[in-house]
Amino acid sequence: MGEYVKTYIYVLTYRLGYFTKPIKAFTNSAALLRTERCTFTTMKAAYGTLIRWHLVFCIFYYQVQELLEDRSLESLYRLLEPSSLLLTFLGFVIMFTYALIPYRVLLAKYGKPWYELALWLFAGSLFSAGFRYLVEEMIAPELIGFRNYPAGISLVSYYLDNLYYLVLHGAIGVIVFLLQVTRFREAQRQALAIENQRTELAFLRSQINPHFLFNTLNNVYSLFFQQSDKALKAIERLTVMLRYGLYEKADKVPLSKELEHLQNFIELEKLRYDYEPVIDFTLPDVRKQEVLVPPLLLITFVENAFKHGDLRQRVRIKLTVADHQLCYFVSNKIKNQQKDGVGGIGLVNLRKRLALLYPDGQSLQLVRRGDDFEAELKIKLQ
Repeated sequence: MGEYVKTYIYVLTYRLGYFTKPIKAFTNSAALLRTERCTFTTMKAAYGTLIRWHLVFCIFYYQVQELLEDRSLESLYRLLEPSSLLLTFLGFVIMFTYALIPYRVLLAKYGKPWYELALWLFAGSLFSAGFRYLVEEMIAPELIGFRNYPAGISLVSYYLDNLYYLVLHGAIGVIVFLLQVTRFREAQRQALAIENQRTELAFLRSQINPHFLFNTLNNVYSLFFQQSDKALKAIERLTVMLRYGLYEKADKVPLSKELEHLQNFIELEKLRYDYEPVIDFTLPDVRKQEVLVPPLLLITFVENAFKHGDLRQRVRIKLTVADHQLCYFVSNKIKNQQKDGVGGIGLVNLRKRLALLYPDGQSLQLVRRGDDFEAELKIKLQ
């Protein structure tokens, strides 16, 4: 009886998971949505991108423009002189701070009130202009005798004259930041879509028919009561099925596992009847084939046949694998009391799973011809 108690524990675990999985799903989705809305603290600074953009801009805006205006090789020779290279490098470093400060402010303060953002940008512009003044008007004259502005220029005049360059180079930092934000948001939207897809797939997989579980347990109980030799075998099959359905987390499983699960289901369902259902099972030899399929994909057709079909009539189950395509076919006669409906939530969930797993590589056809019902699935194997 230990295995019987163990099976009830599996069922209890399944039922708890059935209700908690949707809650976890919505919690994960909401967390991702909050992340996408609120902060960019997880967005890494792209200093390399900023340097490359600023370097290209400086080369074309200053050096190439100067060469085009002069149209002589003398300006190129002057540019290659050590003192000119040093001044060019210092100029690039100084102007880079004009682009770096707005970029850093936006990276740290984006989403704050506009007046706080404007205050930080203004403070950053003062720092950038002060850094240029320190280098060009105080250090450079002492080291290399170079001064960019007349001696004695006031700080206010110096700052106002630098506003043009502050705006010009600061725009590069702003543009790089906005492009980075666009890519970051797109990456988050894609991550949210993938997470939602995984969540929906996990939820659909969790919806194993509970009636099958409890009917099987009642049948097993009857077998134990009758002291039938089939009881232990039934418990073993049910344990294997529950373990596969509850704990198989892989996106794809070997086809052999899925077929074993399908055969266990059929054998357990047969226990419900006082006659032998007629099952015509045609399966490929998958032992030498490395075919992977999503778990719990094949059981829906057979489950539908046992639920709505007349099992005194032949039920045909055929599966073939050829040319990187899996074809799965199930046909059955419809019960007299089931004339008005042969579908259910299982087939609805199957359609949803197929749309998520194989958006362009699957075909599902459900056809009713009088008392005959046929279901055919074709998927392209990757």
